[in-house]
Amino acid sequence: MSRLASLESMNDIAMAVDTLLIEGPEEFDAKDDTMDWQTLYFRSRQVITKLRSGHRYERNGLIMENLSIRRDTKLLRAVFSKLQRNSSRVLAQELYRDNAECSTHVKILAASVKDLSLQVSRKNEAEIKKRRLENDLRVLKEDMNKMTTEHRGTIITLKEESRALENKLLRSSLKIKDLDHALEVYSEVAENIMNRKREWSKPPRQRDSRIIEQGNRVAHGGTCLADAYRIMSTSNNCSGWFKEYYGITPETVIALETSDAFKKLLDMRYEVYRYRNDVGTPTRGFEEGFQKLLKAVLVDTSAAAESVQKLLVGDNKTELGSIYQSICITWNAATTVSNLHEKEAF
Repeated sequence: MSRLASLESMNDIAMAVDTLLIEGPEEFDAKDDTMDWQTLYFRSRQVITKLRSGHRYERNGLIMENLSIRRDTKLLRAVFSKLQRNSSRVLAQELYRDNAECSTHVKILAASVKDLSLQVSRKNEAEIKKRRLENDLRVLKEDMNKMTTEHRGTIITLKEESRALENKLLRSSLKIKDLDHALEVYSEVAENIMNRKREWSKPPRQRDSRIIEQGNRVAHGGTCLADAYRIMSTSNNCSGWFKEYYGITPETVIALETSDAFKKLLDMRYEVYRYRNDVGTPTRGFEEGFQKLLKAVLVDTSAAAESVQKLLVGDNKTELGSIYQSICITWNAATTVSNLHEKEAF
């Protein structure tokens, strides 16, 4: 350092001398041999001191600037460190949040994967069960086909027997229904007769003449429907007397049994025909009217009982309706005469 300082001083001196020679041509004359070297020395010392002061000032400025730069650098480092710490903290927080979100997503995805795994497992189990059931069903079908092939004849026979039994059961049901209906018809006749018998068992003053008269009419008069069912239900060929007294076949009576007017017409014909010898003249007028009505009824073999009922006692006055009313009057006259004969005989 001392050497550098001495070198610096020598350089300064040289520079000062040069400066004096350059700057002071008026004051210094090279041709002037009377130059005072002492004065020159002092002047150079002044210049050197001045230069040193300038250098020192510049050096101090540089030192201060260097210190300022160092302080700024230190401050910048502190700020940078703080910023770095803050950035690290913020980044850590963001990373923590991102990590939490990722963890949540991972949990959700794990749950979804678990659900999907369960669904896949259940689907696989269902597929296995389905295949097992399909296999069992296929085996069952094969067994059934084998059994069907082996017992085809038996099955056909059983089916035929089943159809035969069904037909027989249907016929039996229809027959039972017909028998029930016939029983109702028979019960009506039997009830009137039993009621008459009950009234006859009472003292004379307590007897109901209407019940006795109705019972007598049922017992001795026409009961076309009951007689028709009785003839149709037996194997005895009794249809001859039925047609003679009622003027018609039992089958026709059963076909038109819901027409009360037609049944009354047949019952009247039975009674008039039975008592024809006792009644006399009224029977001829009755028979003529009866045959006209019967012809009108039987002209259409597919006539329904409802149409026959309207034909005989419809709301509109017709020739056939007038004939029906006329033979009813004739029947009343004939039954009155027959009742008088019965009372006289009694």
